[in-house]
Amino acid sequence: MSDCHVPVRLVGRRVVSVGSETGKTFYAIGHLTPGAWAMDGLQNIVVRGLGMASAWQPAGILLAYALGFFALAVWRFRAREV
Repeated sequence: MSDCHVPVRLVGRRVVSVGSETGKTFYAIGHLTPGAWAMDGLQNIVVRGLGMASAWQPAGILLAYALGFFALAVWRFRAREV
């Protein structure tokens, strides 16, 4: 199974990553979105069996996205009040 981050389906007892034939370019583009990082952390724990420690980097990146979007929203709403 490749590290492509697209929806995952459970088929019987096997986890199948849809679109697992994609290359490194698609992987890199996908990591510009927060969803790819969430899937990375989840797959590290559930699919790859790496444990909770492997989810710290994706969780930190998701936190950075959340803070960035929060700052953008605060800035945008303050601009509307003027």
